[in-house]
Amino acid sequence: NRLEPGAEWVVSLRLMGMRFNSRSTVLELDRGRRRFMHRSRREHSPSSTVWTWTVRPEGTGAVVTLAWELQPVTRLHTWVIAPVRSRQIGAQDVTASLAALGRMVRERSLS
Repeated sequence: NRLEPGAEWVVSLRLMGMRFNSRSTVLELDRGRRRFMHRSRREHSPSSTVWTWTVRPEGTGAVVTLAWELQPVTRLHTWVIAPVRSRQIGAQDVTASLAALGRMVRERSLS
């Protein structure tokens, strides 16, 4: 499969003691601007999160920035789930995602 707008993948996650699948869809892949955007949503949920990854060359490496926008649809998501989820993303998910990206880059540079 090619990574291009419309491409999808599913990740199994554990959050707040529950397991669920999160489906992601590529919204934008702009190699010239070094930007990748995708929307993720828990399967069967109307709410979603848009993730924007940006890479900026710096010296012999790069700086990767990850931003997110929660898009709650229901009142429950707006008033309860989104505030909790936003804190979790900032405290846990971003750090884990960037660490995984760093491991992948190091592994590829060694091979």
